[in-house]
Amino acid sequence: MVTNDYVTIANGKMEDEFIKRHHKHDVKEHQCSSSLVKHIKAHVPAVWSLVRRFDQPQEYKPFVSRCIVQGDVQIGSVREVNVKSGLPATTSTERLELLDDDKHIFGMKIVGGDHRLKNYSSIVTVHPEVIDGRPGTLVIESFVVDVPDGNTEDETCNFVEALIKCNLKSLADVSERLAVQVWAESIDRIPFSGSLVCASGITLMGESPPNLVSVVDLFMLGMTIDCPKKPESRMTSSHFVLILSASAKTLRFQAVN
Repeated sequence: MVTNDYVTIANGKMEDEFIKRHHKHDVKEHQCSSSLVKHIKAHVPAVWSLVRRFDQPQEYKPFVSRCIVQGDVQIGSVREVNVKSGLPATTSTERLELLDDDKHIFGMKIVGGDHRLKNYSSIVTVHPEVIDGRPGTLVIESFVVDVPDGNTEDETCNFVEALIKCNLKSLADVSERLAVQVWAESIDRIPFSGSLVCASGITLMGESPPNLVSVVDLFMLGMTIDCPKKPESRMTSSHFVLILSASAKTLRFQAVN
């Protein structure tokens, strides 16, 4: 079963190919398995930098409160994870099974802990894609797990999928925020002066605004931008000065008198 977290699938055939190639699970009797897909408006390096951190899953996983790994992270490393209250679990012991920085493949297996996810293993792959004409990332996470006594296969899959969807949503939020942060920290190195015309018809003016690609990235990331306009003019024809605060990592536009 494949669950897509977005209504529109840009390239379903490619997703199916990635799943067939990288997400192979030996599903036994009384087990269930599923794959979930998430499209993230951030470049692969930003997303992968979070996914690969076996020692810090709490960087994007909202249900993890603490993680301890003994020694350097390598295949076979084991982490002890504390789970936040509100879930039917308190701890989880997990082993790193796959970590390929070239192909962007991450795999882990739960080997102990206080929870109901017995014989659980998962694989996460990260792939470059184009979203709305801009570089983005396709993330696929698959799993296999035992169906506990007293539960159906559907109930078990729905429960695990709900957890993974929360993790993937958080991964998207953190990755996109990280992409903006990296952009903001390097903005003072972009030599530019003049005006920029957005698709909406707004002209952005200033001595050192970002280039057009950066502006488009910000709008794609859904940033809330304070954009006061002249009372006598309409949004499509007003001119604004771009003001950047790199330390606060915020942007705002100020109307030109």
